[in-house]
Amino acid sequence: MSTRRYKLYGAGNGSTQNALAYAQILRKGRIVGAWVSQAFNSVTDNSSQFTELSKQPTNQYTSNDSLGDIATLEYFVNGTSPIGMVNEWIPLDVEVLEGERIYLNLYATGTITSTNSIFLWVQEG
Repeated sequence: MSTRRYKLYGAGNGSTQNALAYAQILRKGRIVGAWVSQAFNSVTDNSSQFTELSKQPTNQYTSNDSLGDIATLEYFVNGTSPIGMVNEWIPLDVEVLEGERIYLNLYATGTITSTNSIFLWVQEG
């Protein structure tokens, strides 16, 4: 078995951004992990961003029993920390099919802006 790396990148502008980026899977396999790197800034208090890695091109943040979600990450910005960065490894075990798309969806409140890079490791075979 071989492992392939996919990259998703998108800049968040403080609103809902569905299918901000996507990667199309080249061979059937399993997502074994994701490295998430995000930098953010907000000019107002009480801003937040929800980041979703999903098999669906529209966010499922407020849905129960959503079948497309793979992983989510949320951060909150208050007046004492208006800028920041998140770097996180998320171990996963999610089957993917050849030709399937994996989407980066964002949902933000307030005036938060961000850069978002997600690297997926897919074990093929």
